[in-house]
Amino acid sequence: MKRAIRLIAGMVVAWGLAVATAQASSPERVERYDDISIYYNAMPTTRLAPDVASDYELQRSRVSGLLTIAVQRNGEPVNARIDARVLNPRNQLQTIRMREHAGGDSIYSVGTFRMEDGERMRFEVRVRPQDHDEEYLLEFSQRLFSD
Repeated sequence: MKRAIRLIAGMVVAWGLAVATAQASSPERVERYDDISIYYNAMPTTRLAPDVASDYELQRSRVSGLLTIAVQRNGEPVNARIDARVLNPRNQLQTIRMREHAGGDSIYSVGTFRMEDGERMRFEVRVRPQDHDEEYLLEFSQRLFSD
């Protein structure tokens, strides 16, 4: 029971951190398509609290980034298939393996990728919400700093 409570609290903290980081770098990191909203953020894993990283089995590292995606339909969280890739300035492409997490009133996916401090990374994320025929393409770039 304690483990479950700690995991849920960690997920809330991680999502709060992702939202706070997104808001610091942009007024709102969300793309809207009719009734679908896709919230997204990328950040170095060094910005995660050690206990949160441990709860999610994520390694904090200056060369590791974290991509967070949450999908909502009409303001309610929904499961989605998410395929993500990232391209570094040397045109090296990485596929990001996304893992879905659900807790409380949220569903979101996280995945890690290799990065270097100060690099501008280009992301391509394909999202297909559950029970939805359409796939959405989200493209963005972001410069990532470990400290």
